[in-house]
Amino acid sequence: MLLNLEGFVADCCENGPAAFERVQEMRFDLILIDYRMPEIDGIKVTKSLRGLCPDVFIIGMSIEDKGAEFVSAGADTFINKARLVQDMLPLARQNLLRR
Repeated sequence: MLLNLEGFVADCCENGPAAFERVQEMRFDLILIDYRMPEIDGIKVTKSLRGLCPDVFIIGMSIEDKGAEFVSAGADTFINKARLVQDMLPLARQNLLRR
């Protein structure tokens, strides 16, 4: 919702399998992945999505310290959920300006 309010076109998936389907249907510039999701955790989703979308900017997020795991799985960066609002928009803007 925050991304939409800031002028971005954002989409949401309820779980990892839904995300895999969505990237087959649409092209994304940025993917924000939560660690705790139903069915498949965000680390596994990141690994799979990195293979499907090698050029997309991936941000992992969690309230837990999972940054190293996300980056090892292929994420470009990590945001702690406690700072999501402060950190997400600058990262999204910076990334999309590079493309």
